Amino acid sequence: MKESFDPSSIRTFQSEFTALKNLRHNHLPRYYAVFEAEGNGYLVMELIPGQSLADVLEHQLGQPLAEAQVLGYAIQLCDVLTYLHQQTPPILHRDIKPANIRLTPDGLVKLVDFGLLKQGSEATHSSRRGGTPAYAPLEQWDGIAQHTGPRSDLYSLAASLYHLLTGQAPMSAATRITTHRDPLQPPHQHNPQISAHVSAVLMQALSIKADQRQASVAAFKQALLSGPETSPAPAIKPIRPLTRLKTARSAQRPDWLPEMIDIPAGPFLMGSSNHDAMAEAHEHPQHRLTLPPYTIGKTPVTNSQFRPFVEGDGYTNPAYWTGYGWQWRQQQNRDRPFWWHDQQWNGADYPVVGITWYEAVAYCRWISAQTGREYRLPSETEWEKAARGDDGRIWPWGNRWDPNCCNSEEAGKERTTPVGSYPNGASPYGVLDMAGNVWEWCATHRGKQYPYQIGDEWNTDYLERRGWNDSTVLRGGCWGNAQQYVRGTKRNSGDPCNHYYHYVGLRLASYAPL
Repeated sequence: MKESFDPSSIRTFQSEFTALKNLRHNHLPRYYAVFEAEGNGYLVMELIPGQSLADVLEHQLGQPLAEAQVLGYAIQLCDVLTYLHQQTPPILHRDIKPANIRLTPDGLVKLVDFGLLKQGSEATHSSRRGGTPAYAPLEQWDGIAQHTGPRSDLYSLAASLYHLLTGQAPMSAATRITTHRDPLQPPHQHNPQISAHVSAVLMQALSIKADQRQASVAAFKQALLSGPETSPAPAIKPIRPLTRLKTARSAQRPDWLPEMIDIPAGPFLMGSSNHDAMAEAHEHPQHRLTLPPYTIGKTPVTNSQFRPFVEGDGYTNPAYWTGYGWQWRQQQNRDRPFWWHDQQWNGADYPVVGITWYEAVAYCRWISAQTGREYRLPSETEWEKAARGDDGRIWPWGNRWDPNCCNSEEAGKERTTPVGSYPNGASPYGVLDMAGNVWEWCATHRGKQYPYQIGDEWNTDYLERRGWNDSTVLRGGCWGNAQQYVRGTKRNSGDPCNHYYHYVGLRLASYAPL
């Protein structure tokens, strides 16, 4: 409940309630009532658990968030702003900033505090003017509501993302216009981990003149997701020139680049239900999580797809490796997967095996450098949603065991099989080999308790801190496991430097649809 002791607040709250009471969106709170008591105004609304993105920034102590993590928030915010701007008449928030964006424990963002909202051509519903300086576009500074529009919210959104990506709020628009040349630096100059493409898209949205920004929040989202036309990572030399990958299923996709499957945003059931007799204690309770859109490899990475990493500079360029990973590689003098030359395991279309978590992360970074698109390991939540869909099924194909749907112990192969050999075992999204064949590394530390809280799985520091004994999640089961171990909810783990067995591989993920 919002409370105000300002006598004028009842009018502000009434306007906010009237505009928002009938709206329904995953990224908006529900509004229940507005009333006055003893001269004070009260607005009754849904309690949003979690913390604001301003709190997240405070905990970062000035350090930026990972680009993939921020883009996940951006996609959700773009969706809700597009929804608001498409209302009749359009609804403008006019005070978007990290403090007004709530992050729930399940990773959902909610846009709150509409005290400055504007509906259509009406005047703003508050005596406050201009929003918050670091995030407000120039057109809000004059206090004339008619000068603002959807592109004003776009500016504030971009300013908030700028802060998350750099660790510092952007210079205010009012300050920027006082100099001959705009002093606002592109975000990638503050944080070299930001891709040049994302940096450029943000800078356009932060244009002083509204007509120089993207035409809409939807256009801004599309620009973020479209990717650069060429690789933005010249500091890491590719092994050979590549044609820009336009989509995950493009005919121009190099043979060594795994095919990706789009996983839509939305809720899914994580963990095992009480009806699954094979479930283990740490798979309970089953609970609902909501994820932003992402992509995941259609199959595990094969030997032929891993080969360019081995034959290129994958094992010799420390830029691809975490600090601990590079130390391990040097100490072990590792220059290929452990089973690389064993004919039983190195078939071209077979999943690459014998790789540590450090090698898996380095491979993802190498792929990113070659394509100009950020690839990574999936988080534990992403892996499970891709394997089970949104209905809580036990195996990717359903709730009834079928030994003909995967390479498990029951299949009797006693070794890996070419990826995609079991099309009848596809998940609801068409992802293959999510049960059996090889265990797959995830980005997530072992030990997260249920109900699961999405945290910092994709944060660069989160990966860099992974020491030799920091057990890391493995999912999917392998060719030597029985049916209970290849369930979509089965949780396993291994040390990032020692778990290089002939039943461990990897699968790619990316932060959003390509």
